[in-house]
Amino acid sequence: MTDIQYDLEVGENGTVQLPLELQQLLGVHTGDRLALIKTENGFVFLPRRLVTPEIATQISQLMGEAGITLTDLLAHLDSESDKLFQERYGHLLST
Repeated sequence: MTDIQYDLEVGENGTVQLPLELQQLLGVHTGDRLALIKTENGFVFLPRRLVTPEIATQISQLMGEAGITLTDLLAHLDSESDKLFQERYGHLLST
């Protein structure tokens, strides 16, 4: 890949405006967050994406494929929580 250079200007309040071409290259939009990483050779901008919505979508898809509903998961939450507590801390209660 050929190196591309962009000249950026630091504005008031430390803001930096990215040229549209760079925004498209990075796949970022207004309000997105970027990580600026210092390397031994310079700096790198990387988009920082929130992965929580993506994970929630994947979990929903997996649940749908398995035929499991949220009600199914919640129905066993108390008993599983009790089992986990007993496994981890039950020895403290038996003294």
